[in-house]
Amino acid sequence: MKVKLTLLAVLAALIAFGAAQLAPADTGTRVPTAKKRVQRGPRGPRGRRGPRGPQGPSGFGKVVTVEGATVTFPPGGFGGVPSAQCPSGMVVVGTGFNGPFDAVGGFVKAYGTFVGGFFENESSIPLDANVQAICAETSSATASASSAGQSAQYEHEVKRAEQLAAASS
Repeated sequence: MKVKLTLLAVLAALIAFGAAQLAPADTGTRVPTAKKRVQRGPRGPRGRRGPRGPQGPSGFGKVVTVEGATVTFPPGGFGGVPSAQCPSGMVVVGTGFNGPFDAVGGFVKAYGTFVGGFFENESSIPLDANVQAICAETSSATASASSAGQSAQYEHEVKRAEQLAAASS
């Protein structure tokens, strides 16, 4: 009985070893697989043209330029300028400015429906400054930008620029 069990164990070990030897090794290369060949027939006639789609949204409508009020900065003076506010139903599509512009903290930026700016006069004479908004009519969804949130952001950026200008003086 003991001989049969040993013989059976040896036989099972040989079968397992032989199966492992016959199994393909993972060499990292792909074994090609048979691809199905699909034969196509000749191309059919072109279908009818579909119905015309709805008209898309219009681009810019009317475009206007709005100038902000002018502020005179004395030598060494700095600060934000009155904003240039777009008319109702319009948004800023471009900006402009007239005045002294310092690399330390000056900026001119669009805030949805208005343009704000900050200037610093490093010259020895008084200089005037103002900002300009180029506004365009757009869809009502675009024109309904949150002016309260934009105003708060502008005020925050002016305070930050004032701190930079005061530190550099």
